[in-house]
Amino acid sequence: MTIAETKSEIVRLVNEANEVQQSADRAGRSLTAREQIVIDTSLSKYESLTAEVQRRERMENATAQLGTPQARKTGPGAITNISAPDVKSFGDFVRSGTRISNAAAMTVGGGADDGIATVPTVVSDQIREVQKDFGAVRQLATVMRTGQPVQVPIATTLPGAEWRVEADARQDKTVPVVKVATLPGGALSSVITVSTFLANDSAWNMENYIMGAIARAFGITEAAAFIAGTGEDGQVRGILDYTLAATADASRTWGQLEKLHTGSSGSGINADFILELSLKLDPSYRKNAVVIMNPATYQYVLSEKATGGGTYLLQAGQSAAFMPPLWGMPVFLDVNMPVPAADSASVIVGDLRSGYLIQDVGAMSVVRDPYTSKGNIKVWCESRLYAGVVDSNAIKVGVCSAD
Repeated sequence: MTIAETKSEIVRLVNEANEVQQSADRAGRSLTAREQIVIDTSLSKYESLTAEVQRRERMENATAQLGTPQARKTGPGAITNISAPDVKSFGDFVRSGTRISNAAAMTVGGGADDGIATVPTVVSDQIREVQKDFGAVRQLATVMRTGQPVQVPIATTLPGAEWRVEADARQDKTVPVVKVATLPGGALSSVITVSTFLANDSAWNMENYIMGAIARAFGITEAAAFIAGTGEDGQVRGILDYTLAATADASRTWGQLEKLHTGSSGSGINADFILELSLKLDPSYRKNAVVIMNPATYQYVLSEKATGGGTYLLQAGQSAAFMPPLWGMPVFLDVNMPVPAADSASVIVGDLRSGYLIQDVGAMSVVRDPYTSKGNIKVWCESRLYAGVVDSNAIKVGVCSAD
């Protein structure tokens, strides 16, 4: 749906909920169970569609500020029809190793022919935007851009509070414990090879091809690491690499994530289980909570039907672009999440904006190599990033096991 169509659907949902409520008010009675379900469903869809409109409007505003037309994407990693001076300078650098005078954001190290450059901001922004297509975490986590890896202050215990009258002495109730942590990570690099024939073909949009190829390579690799990265050998640390413990926030060691067992080895993930898992979250996190799972897991949850009938418990959205939420929580599919199997951690529920931090460090760099492969130009691109859990209370994990 277009933004205008989505807004029309939002208005319809609000009117539908209001009509049901006003009908009950006019009759002087409480809502029936069915009417409550209708209102809850309408409000859940309203929240999901409103968030989608806000996201798309932010993208359009950002594009307008850059003075470039919005990229039209024909699939994951596809970038087409981008036109801007800095994008052109990127293509000129790849073709000939030189830059144009109005590309202030393009910095070539040393001289014009040494083949090392800093990727223009317009280009790197577009690459990182497309990287979101390949996994859920970059879409949901807090993302910082820094010149160097930044140490992150993390409160492992929070300050307490108590009631006092005016004459009472004041003293510390609970002394908060704050530590400073450096997130694990390193450099993500990829090489794209194009022939000199294509590079010199003015009819071929080489810039968009290279940008899309880099975005795909980076996106696929980082998305897997955000879920299961070890935090070693230059990798970021993924959510499921942290120790899982079946203990509540108040008694669990900081840095461990709370887990909930399905009660059945290799299965048991259903709507009821996801509700129980979400209720493990503190209410301050629950308002921003999302569900992350593999598409195969989501298919299983959606296929549940009411007892004794053929009606699905969860109703499909208005279009394929909007997936039915679970208990009011938006659902994000990620192929890197484990499918249900014995002892698999197949569901994540939480507020990733509070719980997971990604640091994009410095500018992307690119190296042009027209020498080592005759007849080809190799384009090496590198991006530094660091990531990990910064609030272990904000994320809960569902595990397919009996205990």
